[in-house]
Amino acid sequence: MKIYDKLADVQYKYPGRIIIFTILFTLLMLVGVSKIYMESDITNEFPQDLEVFKIQDEINNLYGVGDSVLVTLRLDPDYNAKDRIYDIRDPYVIQSIMLLESVLNDNSAVDSVSSVAQFFYDQPYIISLEQTKGIIQAKPASQTFFNKDYTSTLMVISASIGTDQQKIRKMIDELEDNKEETFIPPGVDVTVTGTPFITNLILTLMQKDAIFTTSLAAFIILLLLITLQRSLTKGLLIFIPLTLGLTWTLGTLGWLDIPISVATVGVGAMILGLGVEYGVFVVSRYNEERLNHKSSEALNITVNEVGGSISGSGMTTIVGFMALTFSIMPMMQHLGQSLALGIFYSLLAALVVNPALIVFEENFERKNLARWEKSLHKRRMKIGSKK
Repeated sequence: MKIYDKLADVQYKYPGRIIIFTILFTLLMLVGVSKIYMESDITNEFPQDLEVFKIQDEINNLYGVGDSVLVTLRLDPDYNAKDRIYDIRDPYVIQSIMLLESVLNDNSAVDSVSSVAQFFYDQPYIISLEQTKGIIQAKPASQTFFNKDYTSTLMVISASIGTDQQKIRKMIDELEDNKEETFIPPGVDVTVTGTPFITNLILTLMQKDAIFTTSLAAFIILLLLITLQRSLTKGLLIFIPLTLGLTWTLGTLGWLDIPISVATVGVGAMILGLGVEYGVFVVSRYNEERLNHKSSEALNITVNEVGGSISGSGMTTIVGFMALTFSIMPMMQHLGQSLALGIFYSLLAALVVNPALIVFEENFERKNLARWEKSLHKRRMKIGSKK
């Protein structure tokens, strides 16, 4: 095809310019990579126009229903000081809970706080454990905040923080600060849990997994390429454009404001695994043709014959992934967009950058060889003149 003939001609004549343009484009995409973010609110990955979500929002607004954050105060069994507290109903603990509840109620994100403290606000100053026991026994409803052996007590916080990581992180930091301000007695551990905090932990783990799996996939693929090609240089000739394709994908997601979500957290490893074959085909075919043809002819044959094949294969894959963009689920739409972009850029890098790198690498080796031969000739001349 004429288009592939022209492409091969440009790649053979101007490999340096193509590489410079690639570097500039990659720098632009790196700016986009810095803009990429992870969708911390999982509910945004579901279709918001469904009736069930609209009803849920109406109920939350009507009744002020927030997300439950659970705070547990429990005795540390390993704390063995002489003045340790043996009963969670100890007046020092109750007073700390009352102070913590009052501090939390001043938080704008907190809708309400339920704890045993509500049964002590109308009581005179508490001075003994027997006094707190009597108050709790007289008010059976307070028993729901204690376990059976009175080694722990529960505080339920209703807070409008959803699953937004920034809000959850702020709540965690404020709770840590409040623990210091409310003078929790030694030997009493405070733990925080609840759906928002579990969600925050899951998202944090997913972010770490995304980095780990992508790095692991890249490392293993590089090792396999070097082993299969039996050359570090040829392995890198395939691997470098592959990583460029991934970088361009992430950069485009950043520029288009498409977040990384639960569905797309592993997209990096998938793009590397799916896109590596295009570079393998280009480099392997060129090496075969180079045995029987000059570099310009080998490049032209490679780009023409392999280019058409991988273009057809890549386009069908892209169309398949683009079909996901018609899904009703935003997370599936983002997955389709990310993978389609990844395959497109992997194909583009293999078809445009790979041949240019091949020619550049051959020219570099040829110049080095010529330089070495010239240096060797000068040394021989010097030795001959001395004789």
